[in-house]
Amino acid sequence: MLTRLLHTCGLYLGPENELMPAQADNPDGFWEHLRFVALNDELLNALGGAWDLPPKADENFNHARLDPLRTKAQLLIEGFDSASVWGWKDPRNSLTLPFWQALLPTLKTLIIVRNPLEVAYSMSKRNGTSYSFGLRLWEIYNRRVIETSSDQERLVTHYDFFFENAETELRRIAQFIGLPDPEVDRAAALVATRRRHTHFTIDQLIEARVSAEVIELYRALVAEADHRASPSAKKGIKGKRAAAPQTAKPREADLLPGAVSRLNASVPEGVAQIEHLEGEIRQLTLHLARQDGRIAEMEANAARHERERAESFVQINQLLHARSISLAESEARGDELRNRLRRQLQATKKLSRLLDDLDDAAARLRSSRRWQIANPVAALKAKLSPAHGSLGYGHLEKIVSAYQKWRTTHPEVTTIDDQIRTLISGVASAPGQKAAP
Repeated sequence: MLTRLLHTCGLYLGPENELMPAQADNPDGFWEHLRFVALNDELLNALGGAWDLPPKADENFNHARLDPLRTKAQLLIEGFDSASVWGWKDPRNSLTLPFWQALLPTLKTLIIVRNPLEVAYSMSKRNGTSYSFGLRLWEIYNRRVIETSSDQERLVTHYDFFFENAETELRRIAQFIGLPDPEVDRAAALVATRRRHTHFTIDQLIEARVSAEVIELYRALVAEADHRASPSAKKGIKGKRAAAPQTAKPREADLLPGAVSRLNASVPEGVAQIEHLEGEIRQLTLHLARQDGRIAEMEANAARHERERAESFVQINQLLHARSISLAESEARGDELRNRLRRQLQATKKLSRLLDDLDDAAARLRSSRRWQIANPVAALKAKLSPAHGSLGYGHLEKIVSAYQKWRTTHPEVTTIDDQIRTLISGVASAPGQKAAP
């Protein structure tokens, strides 16, 4: 009702198509901006709560995880820049007020108080909740909004005042939020007293055995809303209100019926998540088993390769040992062959010397007078052809001739000893070098 009256006074609430439509139980409309309601729901959900499951009283609304919602809220607020005076209605603001205060430093809060029994009755009729749940939620909502708003930036009014003197109360509110005064009379005329179906008093609260904390908080709010109350009365009531949260705070940790229903609703989802996680665990277990099998196979391959490497190492050592023995044998055989060759060459040299001596003896024989007298024909041939001289003694003569031809084609015979000696000394001076087989 109050939001509709303020809208008539000139308070801009946003485009009409973005306002919550009227319903059978509220034909005058709710006058709530759907985007503000949705954003408050997102905010409460991000804090692990809901409208019927208030978050913790000391919740940090400046946490970085709320930055995306702050951006959305800022964009929503910018849509009202063209309006001189604007606002929105949402009971959830009682739980999320610190979030909006950070975005709107000059924000003014208007609190309309109703008898807790009326609120509990309305919730029971609309949502099917119990009276105890409605009373508990009323206490939390009103205590939170009082604790998070300052005296200078809030105004408390009472639902009953509009059925007593709507014009006076609307003018007080219009002055607080800066609305034009001329529209107040027209707005006040819209109050339909006949539509008020329920009305409860403080005496009925006491008779219904409502908790002392709820009654005390309600009295404090009524006193602040009553601008006719004396300052001393308001001061006394504020002192009681300030003390009330100290006694009521532990009760906020109790589970509300809404919390229980929400937890019950989340059980199937939790079970599904558990089953999903169990399936993932089974898959990971199978994957781990396959990995263990691969690791065992790799370890077996590594062991096999190590055995093969060790066997190859042994084979290579054996081969090197055999080659070493073979090389030693080859070197020994080479030494033996070199010694035999040397002996043969030495024998050849002796033979060569013997043949040289024989050649000298043959030359002396040919030059002797006795030989010339005994062989006049051979002597004459020797004089005519010195290079083909004949000894005149048959095969000896031929041997000497053949040796002379061979000697002219093998001059190295004269230096063979020196070459053998050089070869042996070279091998001795380089013991680390191996001769090719």
